[in-house]
Order: sequence, then C-alpha cells, then structure tokens
Amino acid sequence: MCCAPGGKRWDADCSECHDPEKRRLWGCDEPSDEPLLEISPCPYCDGANQDCRHCSGSNRVPVHRCPNRTVTAREKQAVIAASQVELGVLPDAGGWMDQAYTFVTAYPLLAQEIERWREHARQEAEKRAKAKRGR
Repeated sequence: MCCAPGGKRWDADCSECHDPEKRRLWGCDEPSDEPLLEISPCPYCDGANQDCRHCSGSNRVPVHRCPNRTVTAREKQAVIAASQVELGVLPDAGGWMDQAYTFVTAYPLLAQEIERWREHARQEAEKRAKAKRGR
C-alpha cells in the first residue's frame, strides 16, 4: 500500500535508508518538503468539507512521511488480515457476521487500497516490459 517519491514502488526495507539525502526525500526523520503520495479519497471527509484540515476539500490527503514511520503495527495487521480474506481466511473464527465490527467496517477500504496498489504495480511492470522490448 505504499509508493516511493515520484510514484515508484515503495521499498518496504528500511535498511536501504542510510543515505541522508534519501532519508530527507522520503520523510524518514521529519516531514518531506513535497508529498510522497496522496491518500484518496480523504478518509476524514470524503472531499465534502472545504474546511477539512486534512484535504481542504480536495479529497486528497498529502503524505509527507515515510509510511514505514507512520503506519502502526495494528494497521499493518489490518492490511494483512484483509489480504487473507481473498484466501478464505477470516481474522476471527466463524463467518462474516462473527467478525469484529471494526474489521467489517474497515475491510472495504482496505480491499480497495490493496487492489489499487496491485494495479499500480501491474502498470509499472507493463511500463518496464514495454521499455525493455523497445530497446
């Protein structure tokens, strides 16, 4: 669910972030000058509030920090749980009606974001393949 500056795939391995310039650009230690990515739709107002402190009515929330610095372990677990639903594995025993309300509520957004980033990865792979064939 993350991408690097410039829309490229975000490398989830923070061991590469030793270069001070890369850390500055990616917002590892403090907010970056430019947004690394945008979250859309705005999870706070869905673009309906011009006074929203997160999107100012644009329906896009800029992210200025490395997602690995801002995403909590609980949020990562939620994404993993959502991806497991595709395999028929629910977080809790039982059926859909036995799942925690918070998961059932969050699942549609999580599934949408997972698919959006998969599509982004597919498009990037197609671009790389076309560029390789064009050489």
